[in-house]
Amino acid sequence: MEVYKYKNPHKAEWPEVDFIVGNPPFIGNKRMKRTLGEGYVESLRTIYPNVPEAADYVMYWWHRAAAMVEDGGHVGSV
Repeated sequence: MEVYKYKNPHKAEWPEVDFIVGNPPFIGNKRMKRTLGEGYVESLRTIYPNVPEAADYVMYWWHRAAAMVEDGGHVGSV
């Protein structure tokens, strides 16, 4: 299996918006490495050290969205 190493991982830039609606598909924490690749998951965990490793993929989105709400944004999920 090919393993990717991500050099200097960083948060993706989100555009300035009034509302965020939606979230990524559910990928349980036990399937994340198999689905997204080990390098991607390790980079994600490096970028978001406050999200527990037991969290599923969508929790990284919610963590980022919560930070935007703290800054005065509005978030909705469908």
